[in-house]
Amino acid sequence: MGKRTSLVVANQTMTLRTTVPGHIVEHFGLRDGDQLEWNLKAEGGSITIGVVPVKMNPEQRDKMMARRARQAEKRRAAFARKSG
Repeated sequence: MGKRTSLVVANQTMTLRTTVPGHIVEHFGLRDGDQLEWNLKAEGGSITIGVVPVKMNPEQRDKMMARRARQAEKRRAAFARKSG
């Protein structure tokens, strides 16, 4: 039998999140920003789910990291103003 993960509510939507187990992250070399493509097949009372890793290219990753750094700096500056 495979490993289990738990589902948790993500924000105020009908979306649920789960954690990708570490052994899968390591096996596929997944990194922050990579995506998973979900393929579903329903038959009777069961669902078969296929998951395909989609790697982010280096240029996309650089843009994502720069955007996150700018957002973090804005949050720090806003916090400093409020605390100041």
